[in-house]
Amino acid sequence: MPSYAKRDQAELMAARSGGNKVDLMSALAQGNQAHWMLAHAERNKPSLTSALAEENKTHLMSAYADGCKYETSAQYVQIPNIRNVRTFTYAELVSATNNFNDKESSTYSLETIYKGWVDELTYAPTKSGVGLAVYVRTKHIEMSKLDLKAEEFNHPNLVRLLGYYLNEQEMSCVYELIPSLDKLFFGEQGKTSLSWVARLKIAVGAAQGLSFLHKKGRPAYNQLKTACIMVDADYNARLQEFEVDNSYLAPGSYPFEMDAHYAAPEWFHYQNSVILNSMGVRHHCEEGFGVKCEIYSFGVVLLELLTGMKVFDRNRPEGTQNLVKWATPLLTREVNLEIVLDKQIQVNNHPPKGAFMLARLVSYCLEPTQCKRPSMEYILQVLRQCYLEQFCIQVDSHVRT
Repeated sequence: MPSYAKRDQAELMAARSGGNKVDLMSALAQGNQAHWMLAHAERNKPSLTSALAEENKTHLMSAYADGCKYETSAQYVQIPNIRNVRTFTYAELVSATNNFNDKESSTYSLETIYKGWVDELTYAPTKSGVGLAVYVRTKHIEMSKLDLKAEEFNHPNLVRLLGYYLNEQEMSCVYELIPSLDKLFFGEQGKTSLSWVARLKIAVGAAQGLSFLHKKGRPAYNQLKTACIMVDADYNARLQEFEVDNSYLAPGSYPFEMDAHYAAPEWFHYQNSVILNSMGVRHHCEEGFGVKCEIYSFGVVLLELLTGMKVFDRNRPEGTQNLVKWATPLLTREVNLEIVLDKQIQVNNHPPKGAFMLARLVSYCLEPTQCKRPSMEYILQVLRQCYLEQFCIQVDSHVRT
């Protein structure tokens, strides 16, 4: 046995035989706790258990909490060898976020996030406004397993984890900060003008990300909305805060704010069944949730891109405030397209090519019956066709001129 283990064992035995709490505390504080725990496990488990049960439990737990928090927390989080992901120190996070003074509002997550700046290549902290904008999100260690597991889902249309910092009870994760679609499209300064091609490119990118996640066998959000679709300067869409494993979530809990206007009809049915269930039994990802439910909410997002309207707006005329209820009946007939289509994307007061194709796709996604909704693969195929047709039109016009 190593000398330090013998020393710790001797001190612990002396403290236990004398029943002196102070000596026990001193032994715990002075010795190497990791090795002491090993020695304890090998030889002293029965007597230590007795001591805990009789009179020393409170003091032992106090010493354990003071001295071993980090080691205990870390052992529950197996840090994978993630390529190109930086391990930050707390001082680096303080420097990058200006001492956590710059809060970044999130219309999707219920958590507080902080804006910061890092070097584009090394991810080392930089001065405010210099380098790459990032946001820092802190979670309990158990929930942060989702962030680490998310790195298995490497895809250009998913927001990438840049780094993390692990402390006693929480993990802070660092992501690239990109504006969300809702802020880009319906920002504080009013609606932003997005071309038809830009909207299609955003839709294709989001669909590619969702299709990739759906192939993993789970819904990524259960309820998708514009706030969780990030859009960079080139209109490339990236999905953020997707749930790679809903089994980490407690039954009936949600890591985000639910929005009824994006919810499929079965979601309401499921909520009612939960309320009426006298047993109070509730399971995440049952019939009220799933890929088809997510396809419905993606259809709502596509409808917003098509119409240029928010999913719900009290300032609109009566009868048009709820976008889904108002627009859905008009999507299946081409003659009605000009009524719902955003005026900013019309060409000489006529819908652009592919607009009716998208409108019909939206109507398929918004089918009240789950089984009638298309797969994400089909949605992606139609969106790509719409986008490529616009590209061909641009090429053809250049050739003619």
